[in-house]
Amino acid sequence: MGLGDLTNSEVDMVMRSIDIDGDGSIQYKEFTRKLQRCGLRSLSAQEMLVFNIIKTLKRLNKSKSDLFALINKDGEGLVTRKDFKDMLNALNMKEVSNEDIKNFIDYFYKDEKGEIDLKSFLRIFEKYER
Repeated sequence: MGLGDLTNSEVDMVMRSIDIDGDGSIQYKEFTRKLQRCGLRSLSAQEMLVFNIIKTLKRLNKSKSDLFALINKDGEGLVTRKDFKDMLNALNMKEVSNEDIKNFIDYFYKDEKGEIDLKSFLRIFEKYER
């Protein structure tokens, strides 16, 4: 079913449900409000970072496991904040600050040491790959 399959009255009903101020046009704020009411929400900064990393991996034709192996230089099986920062620099994501990295690790992995193991690392990315 496409937009062309709707009757004029159905299109009017959809428009009225989104156009809160009734000015005949849909503003960005009205559009995002409707999406949120339908269960969609904006991604957090940390989620956007994951999404951008996934996009970069696809462009480079690399897997998440390849990325983990690249990040985990010392072979301990854990990714530290420093490891993550080095990886972002290697992916040319230099605009990401130390605070972004701290927030990323704190957001996705509640470990006092701030380290992420392979299983947790893969789980983070798999959720946002879909």
